Amino acid sequence: MNCIEESVEAHGQKYTLIYLKLENSIILVFSEGDPKLGTIAMATSRELSSVILGGRSIMLAKSMASYAAYRFETPILLSTNISEEIDEMQVFDVFLKLLDKISMRQAQKV
Repeated sequence: MNCIEESVEAHGQKYTLIYLKLENSIILVFSEGDPKLGTIAMATSRELSSVILGGRSIMLAKSMASYAAYRFETPILLSTNISEEIDEMQVFDVFLKLLDKISMRQAQKV
């Protein structure tokens, strides 16, 4: 099991991504500010994703989970917690930056 936490400042706000690699999947927790649970989505591939729980940022959570499942080629369980005022397209870009940072840290370990 491998756990990584990364943060980045964007649009005057801190965003955090926790990456937890399990033997057969990855859990991602993406939050505005400190880590907290929010809308939960599951994706097994780019084409197959579902929101499990939550009502805010449903499309963002599904998109992020689908992208991560495609990128890491493994099932993804993902949580997003952002305030309603945040532009979801800008947040998706922040999520991509955090995923890149985690990928670089993973590559350095190999």
